[in-house]
Amino acid sequence: MQKHTEDYAQSRYVNIVAFLIAVSLALRFITAATSCANVIQEISFLTLALPAFIFIIYKLGDIRLFLKSLLVTFIYLIPATISFLFVFIGGNADPIFAALALGNIFVMFVLASLFASCHSCDLWLRVMRNLSLISCPFFLYIILTQQHAYVWGRWEPVGGHPNWWGMMGLGLAWCSFAWKNTLLRYFFMGVGLYFMYFTQSRGSMVAFFPAFVFCGGYFFPFTRRKAVILLVATLLGIIAFLGISYATSYDLLGKLFDFFANDVMKLNDPNRGIGSGMTGRMAAYSVAWKAFLDSPFFGAGYSEFGFVHNGFLLILAESGIFSFLGVLVLFALSMAGYMKMRHWQGVGFVLSYMVLILTFPRTFNINMVSLVFMMILMRGVVLKFVSNRTTM
Repeated sequence: MQKHTEDYAQSRYVNIVAFLIAVSLALRFITAATSCANVIQEISFLTLALPAFIFIIYKLGDIRLFLKSLLVTFIYLIPATISFLFVFIGGNADPIFAALALGNIFVMFVLASLFASCHSCDLWLRVMRNLSLISCPFFLYIILTQQHAYVWGRWEPVGGHPNWWGMMGLGLAWCSFAWKNTLLRYFFMGVGLYFMYFTQSRGSMVAFFPAFVFCGGYFFPFTRRKAVILLVATLLGIIAFLGISYATSYDLLGKLFDFFANDVMKLNDPNRGIGSGMTGRMAAYSVAWKAFLDSPFFGAGYSEFGFVHNGFLLILAESGIFSFLGVLVLFALSMAGYMKMRHWQGVGFVLSYMVLILTFPRTFNINMVSLVFMMILMRGVVLKFVSNRTTM
């Protein structure tokens, strides 16, 4: 009886921590979306100190797992710090901005490692459920009030960059997978996809695919029943496709391909499609790659290349090969931890984020989606250090 009471009390405190984390992340999202002052945005981020304090006071985590996972992050943070010193030695970037950006990443890795050490629960899944409930009204408000905000056919709510909004939409779609309730799941997923599609955020749409496959429960864990359903659905789809094509002489395959290639991926867009240089991104890639070759070990300096739309290449340019390898090790350890526990949602989110940053300018940031991911990432690292499934 006493054990049951203690478990209930701990679960209640975990729920409180999850709610407060979600509130902090939603505040960060809203303040960034509405272009609030940097000081206000920073304060919204620092409100994460409150759930961290409660987490520590009520001993909701394992100190050993916290320290082990935090130690692993140094394989990335140490070379990133060394590259940050290049800013002071001879870089052109603002050293104050660079110090603030790197400091925020340090703080977030500490907090993510702390929350990842939570006893016998997936804290981040509770955070995602709360976050979807708290942030979705703001998404809906933007949909209702920003229908005029189209520039050359691309939606730019409140003047924000479409790719940033697409990333936020992906974050809401991620949160939908934390729900077992079908209605809530598809509602939040639909709102997220709405933002990705109308902002034409192609990177986010592609990144959604591995999350859908691994996190939705539709394919993984792969059971005999799911295999039969998938086979039957595939056969019925092929029959329907051939039947419609034969009966109507309608080029259904061509129409589907045209919709995906041109309406979704915008491959025919003269400014953003094939042969366009992707709005100058190829030139930026070339500059970043040259910077890496000029200083392959520690890069040209942290925060030097804000214009490079590839998080992996950006690490190579700014922080060199050691930081790049450090990030790959973090991803690999997290994936290994989730795979060891057969936790396919964790696998899917890590894969989704890796695809996402192929087209986004930062690997780690303190926006809503990156903050959620860092908690997911470090939970996977923690699971690599545990010996059984009871921590799930």
